[in-house]
Amino acid sequence: MKTLLDLANRMESLQRRIPLKASNLAADVARAIQRNLVNVTPVDTSKALSNWVLTVEEPFDLYLDAYREGFAGSTQEASASEALFQGEHQLRLKKPGMPIYITNNAPYIRALNDGSSMQEPAGFVERAVLIGRRVIEAKGMRNV
Repeated sequence: MKTLLDLANRMESLQRRIPLKASNLAADVARAIQRNLVNVTPVDTSKALSNWVLTVEEPFDLYLDAYREGFAGSTQEASASEALFQGEHQLRLKKPGMPIYITNNAPYIRALNDGSSMQEPAGFVERAVLIGRRVIEAKGMRNV
């Protein structure tokens, strides 16, 4: 028969595990969003996709050159790989309670998201956020 002490012990256990579970879920959501953005952002020189920068604690505020500059999308894969590697490095530094930021300081990113490129329809940023929401729904806080 369960006692109040058993319940108290279970509550204490949950209290210790929830922040880590929530932090891991936030990292999974950010990872999915960044991966989608890097993969769907229209590419010519790779500058726009290279500027999808994932950071913890503070948002990134600089405009980057392409990780691997090319033309007509020739360096999309290499630049995407570098951007995702950078994001993974930041997520390894994340601790519970640290906010995650995904920024893009390319001066023309809004125009790209508004549909200025034939490579991707308008609203790809909003679709990436919906993908992040699906991660939350799929993983949720199960097995806490």
